[in-house]
Amino acid sequence: MAGINNMEAGDIVRIELVNDKPIIFFEDRSSVKCESILTQLEVAATNGFFFRIHPKHLINLCHLSKIQLGENPLVIMTDGSELPVDVSKQSELLYLFENHLK
Repeated sequence: MAGINNMEAGDIVRIELVNDKPIIFFEDRSSVKCESILTQLEVAATNGFFFRIHPKHLINLCHLSKIQLGENPLVIMTDGSELPVDVSKQSELLYLFENHLK
């Protein structure tokens, strides 16, 4: 877990689980594979404003650009990435966006 503690949480745009290994994506568009499991990263990232939008995606809400709701909800991040939102997370994400991010 030392790796995430040495990073600035604000520099992290999102964390994606690929083949059971997290990949951390940064605002400079670089990325790094991590040996931790996503839930460990989620706990370690509590010093930032992170939210789990999907079983495979943890996002930094400060880098959330747009939410598209509907049948296939997704978020668009400041780095241009488009990520699916689990239907069960739509309401909470929308609440956070409308009440805490504006």
